[in-house]
Amino acid sequence: ATVGAGSYAGSVGAIGDSISIAVSLVNTTIDNTIKASLNGSNVTANDITVQARETNNVDTDAQATAVATNLSLGGLTLAGGGAENVVTITNTVEAEIIGNNTGDVVKAHEDVLVDAESNTTVDAEVGVVSVAAGVFSLAASGGVVNVTATPTVRANTDTVTINADNVTVDSDATFGIQGDAFGVT
Repeated sequence: ATVGAGSYAGSVGAIGDSISIAVSLVNTTIDNTIKASLNGSNVTANDITVQARETNNVDTDAQATAVATNLSLGGLTLAGGGAENVVTITNTVEAEIIGNNTGDVVKAHEDVLVDAESNTTVDAEVGVVSVAAGVFSLAASGGVVNVTATPTVRANTDTVTINADNVTVDSDATFGIQGDAFGVT
């Protein structure tokens, strides 16, 4: 997501004020549930794989520009810009083999894999520029990037008998997060 805001104020005369304000907000929330399950079954196979995978690629920008000019002999010239970029990821990824307490048996001639994966990449940017030009001038800029990634990733087996050469139960979460903020006044 890309969000931009721009504002310009100008004045000409003996006495005049110019005030320019620009604000840009990005709020991205991802809250999914991904589940793979073998539940309450008797299964016989060569290989058995129960796998839940989830991938998030988030690229967001919040930009704001405020410009105020005053060609008057008196008066105030004010420019203010602000931008905020918030990304929140709270997914649940689950892979499971679950019995229902009735003697469920999962039999593989070779391998059983229960695997849950969450892969998150976030690039969040904020840019703010504020310019005030006049006899009595003031400009201010501010930007905030806030990224929270707290997925729940689970792989498990419960109340089931598993017969196999190899049984692998694995859960992984990987993150690549970059947040950049700049302001020019």
